[in-house]
Amino acid sequence: MRPTQGLVIFVLLSSCLLAQEESGPDERARRMVRAAREFAKGGDLDPLDPPDLENFLANRWASIVTSIAGAVGERAWQEIAAARYGAPDPGEARRAVARMFEKFEFEGIAVFASDVRRFAGDPSVREFLADVVGRLRDPAAELDLWALALERRGGDEREALRLLAVVFQDLEGGPASALHLVEDPVVAESWALALVLVEEADLSRVRLYPGDLDVPDDRWLYHYYVPAELAARLGEDGFETTAAFLAPFVMNTEYERYGIELQGPDAGLLRTARVLWDGPSQPFDEIDLEEVFRAEAIRDIYLGYRGALRGSGSRVPPASFAEVDHGLRRDPRELVRRLAGHME
Repeated sequence: MRPTQGLVIFVLLSSCLLAQEESGPDERARRMVRAAREFAKGGDLDPLDPPDLENFLANRWASIVTSIAGAVGERAWQEIAAARYGAPDPGEARRAVARMFEKFEFEGIAVFASDVRRFAGDPSVREFLADVVGRLRDPAAELDLWALALERRGGDEREALRLLAVVFQDLEGGPASALHLVEDPVVAESWALALVLVEEADLSRVRLYPGDLDVPDDRWLYHYYVPAELAARLGEDGFETTAAFLAPFVMNTEYERYGIELQGPDAGLLRTARVLWDGPSQPFDEIDLEEVFRAEAIRDIYLGYRGALRGSGSRVPPASFAEVDHGLRRDPRELVRRLAGHME
């Protein structure tokens, strides 16, 4: 090898390593915090990348729910829960959906806003975030996220559920939902780093969910914990088990249907709104979509089902992933009627 060749290779390798370092977990976390700060000051959603409205809407809880609500009206959501999904008690389902919108506690693009602020100043939550980051950085360590949250909340399952729903309400880049409400930059960066590392985690050594959840690998844990937290809050407000389950389950399912429509050949917000309002509960195998996206959507819906089931307090044995997968592909309406009809 000639000296000039060696120099070229060295420069190329150095550039690759530098680029890798700049796009690594720490830098991604810093970018998320900077974007959140900019958003909090009234700037762009993401000052580092041109915002893609449809992608943003498809991947943020607050934005997805408020966008659909604005396009078709909150009453449409109520009717979806009461009619298309065959709620046993339509009136109770409508009331539960209306209350669920309150329980989201939107602020900016965050949900559960008061808990975000409270947790940002809670030393035990800071320790929890540091522990998550430390274990995910260590290639020899294992992490059971539910067990760790339960330990940090003194064995209180309700508080462990709240912690995970609030902290992991979003994972993806840009101003992740909660961060623009976290004022302490050290806490914000630790929080962002936990999100990034969970998104990139080796799932062979990380357990993200409680119990014997049999869903194939799925790191989008907000699909489980956000519906679970909403169902728990509805139950605490006196809603019976079926309504407490159905409202967040429908929300998560429609979130996924909306995402599918945005990826389909005729994507568009207004068309999607019309599909959600007027369209039938189409079998997933009939949707014009690549199988990889269809399978991911079904996994996310199953997570929402299991989360809402847990949060509602139902003691009914859960349907298996295979059963829900089959039902969504063939007859979603009948599947949901059956699930919601046997909740107590």
